[in-house]
Amino acid sequence: MRRTIICRCCILILIAACISIVPAGAQQKRGPSTPEERAKAVALAHQLEDQPLGPGAADARKWLTIWLIEIPDISVEFCPSALGPDLVIKKNNATEISA
Repeated sequence: MRRTIICRCCILILIAACISIVPAGAQQKRGPSTPEERAKAVALAHQLEDQPLGPGAADARKWLTIWLIEIPDISVEFCPSALGPDLVIKKNNATEISA
């Protein structure tokens, strides 16, 4: 349970970080997200929650990040306090877990 919450928050942190470095005008190159894209995003988020380092995880994170940067109708806010004080990562995969 706690691992799932941490994984979700880590994914949101990565997405928020990527969105914050993109100029606002870059998000207006396309229309709003489609129902198919939103379904894919939910499926990929569940996949990353279950296996954050599993096969296809890097591609899933990449697709989600690019998609969230491009679409104008969904935004993600960075909320580090949700992670709590236990998120001190000193492992080989720190980037993937905290992102």
